[in-house]
Amino acid sequence: MRLRHIAAAALTSVVSNLLGGIPEPSSGYPRPMSFRSINRKAVDEGCYDRMDMVVSDLHTYVRKDAAKTFKQKFPDRLALIQINMERLGFWGSWEMLPVQRFEDLEYLEPEKLNHEPQLELLRTGKYPLFDFPGWWTYDAGDSSLGDIPADTEIITVQVSKPEHFRPTRHPVTRRNFKELFNRDAYHREVVICPRDAEGKLDWLNAEMGKITALDEAQGTVTIRRWKTSKGWKAYPAGTYIAANSVELYIRNELKHLFTRPDDAILQPWLPNLTDFCPRDPRTGLNAREFLAQWYANFKTNDYPTLDGLVFDVSVGTFYPSTRISGKVDCNNDGEADAFFFDNINYWPLGIYDFFYTLRNGLPGVFKGTGDDCILMGDSNHNEDQRFFDLLNGGEYEYSMHPVWFMPCTYSSMLDRLLLWKERGCKPDSTFVSNKNPDEIYHGGDALKLTGVMTLSHWRMDMASACMTSGYAGKDISRSADKSSPELIQYPAAVEQRKKYRFPLPPDYDEYHEGVLTNYNWLGRPVGEATRIGTHLSPVLYRFEEGRKPPVMHAKGKWDAGQPERDKHRFSLNVDQVDLWREDKDSWSCYAELDLGKTRFEKDADYTLTFTVSGSNPWKKLKERYRRIPKNIRFRLAVNGIEEVDFGNFDGSYFQEALVFEEPRTCTLTLKAPADGTGVLQIDLTENTGETVIENLQIRKGCGDVLYRKFENGLVILNGSYSEPAAVDFRQLFPGESYCRINGLQDPEHNNGKPVVKPLTVQPHDAFFLRKTQ
Repeated sequence: MRLRHIAAAALTSVVSNLLGGIPEPSSGYPRPMSFRSINRKAVDEGCYDRMDMVVSDLHTYVRKDAAKTFKQKFPDRLALIQINMERLGFWGSWEMLPVQRFEDLEYLEPEKLNHEPQLELLRTGKYPLFDFPGWWTYDAGDSSLGDIPADTEIITVQVSKPEHFRPTRHPVTRRNFKELFNRDAYHREVVICPRDAEGKLDWLNAEMGKITALDEAQGTVTIRRWKTSKGWKAYPAGTYIAANSVELYIRNELKHLFTRPDDAILQPWLPNLTDFCPRDPRTGLNAREFLAQWYANFKTNDYPTLDGLVFDVSVGTFYPSTRISGKVDCNNDGEADAFFFDNINYWPLGIYDFFYTLRNGLPGVFKGTGDDCILMGDSNHNEDQRFFDLLNGGEYEYSMHPVWFMPCTYSSMLDRLLLWKERGCKPDSTFVSNKNPDEIYHGGDALKLTGVMTLSHWRMDMASACMTSGYAGKDISRSADKSSPELIQYPAAVEQRKKYRFPLPPDYDEYHEGVLTNYNWLGRPVGEATRIGTHLSPVLYRFEEGRKPPVMHAKGKWDAGQPERDKHRFSLNVDQVDLWREDKDSWSCYAELDLGKTRFEKDADYTLTFTVSGSNPWKKLKERYRRIPKNIRFRLAVNGIEEVDFGNFDGSYFQEALVFEEPRTCTLTLKAPADGTGVLQIDLTENTGETVIENLQIRKGCGDVLYRKFENGLVILNGSYSEPAAVDFRQLFPGESYCRINGLQDPEHNNGKPVVKPLTVQPHDAFFLRKTQ
């Protein structure tokens, strides 16, 4: 099947080069991809010839520009670069270090910089370096009560608010370093910034350092100033001191370069991407503009032949994660604001503006990437990237079944996956990357393969990807359910690491039609993903005239008006919100819709369909923000019970939906937590404004049973966590015939037999079927 598309691919590539832009992929489905495990030697030896996409980390001394080699070999396939600094332990694109910290670590000294392979990104200029201290995100600080002497490395400063400098007790930091340091609290890093004649912060003359001691009783902070080629200056009383806002420390991977014990851990720094960020008077740029210019030039100069960049966002997008202090002072006025002003969280707007500037450039300063560059970011839940007008898709890391955060949200994940295809920039480059071992690729005891560590869940991932872009890959690097790490050490991986430094992408029957070894065998799609509803019950509940309207509930600083209704629709209005930092802040403002005499069965699936639209809380600031959707959540509460307890999940079972200004129809699957009658709860905690819901209906059964047709076959999936779905092919596909592929890895599932009666798709499983007529 791969050969069939060569001519088309070559023609598409020629047209693309002539007209500009990125061609729509010409290969058939499914599309194998590799996520962050690529090596030049393996590419040269043909180990990636079956891949339709590769995503490579930055560091080239390990990768040896394998992505460039792959692109030269296969110009019609996608090759992307993920932005991070993994070799120093930084996993996210926004986790960075100031130039001053690199100087303090002596990593910029020629004897280290020019000879240490893991510093290659610094040596070659492939890592953005900030030397303007005003570009970072700080907590609310305090002014020194006395002078600070020059040429003194260790200084003790009197302050009036020593509580602003308390050590971090972040649970991940404590867990990671308890054995190394045997302590539960870790001192933070700070900026020391004088004021100019007008009392404004003089960032160009600021220094940085690390707290070594805090005496709250005496009101003193002791700081070791970082080494600097400029020397340590004298500062007068009134000098502003503020702590770095990142509370999560990470392990420094460069053990052989340590010069002091504290070098073993690094405190990442977070750039202030908001409009409140100070501008560097030397360039007139703020942090996001500098970064956008840097990455636009980086793509043009360092990776001109590659297709784009993937940004790994680890500190939260639509609400700052708990890695970030709750005392952020993003406008540096000395008062904590947590990016939150007048009911608006400015942190996501800063990330949006970064991508907008990266793509569009700054007039008179630099040219952006335009539409000729794929831009992507994490899309593990609705709190992640929602910038459909700027990005080409989402990175579904950890599979479509996130197990360690927001579990059992497949229905929401699927809804967002389909939105990327519908609304994202073209071409849709969304990919699903599964990190779990399974029955074919595992070490240790196969009986420990529980939960998502199964072939059925992986088939679901591949099938989900086929509903949109078709890109899906395995990167077996983590075991779920707190299981033994030995499960990821399958024999082939051990040998491949010795030879290539990384395990090769594992192969699966669904990729190549089982025993026929026919990659991309499904061919091109001949239709869109379609939901199957034949297994659903008649409508159990419909919001219409005569039904009770919802009732609003709000607590804390949240405030809402009572709902309004009109026949088949109702509107919910939130007047005041507070900062939403983490999931536990959800359900601070919600509507409750009485479902009357509708009876529910414990743990059963129920399909919720509705049309939703709403006002945009951000467009009053900038018109372009109107394209950003807000988020709402749904859950069933039955007999006063909201918590669902089944399988490995114990908690509030909810699903999410993104709300745009224009109406869209949405389908979500909920679970009933108990037997009896109940209510539908609609969480509106995130933003102010109006949300309008129309034509709301509930039916029994899972609404996430989908199929999609292709030139040579069909893919069908069942998104239920507990209920099988029987699909009558004669009713759905009259005059057509299909058979299962003939596979070796799961021969009971892929047995090559024709589908001659209703096909039962087990919970969280899928079938890849060959068309025979």
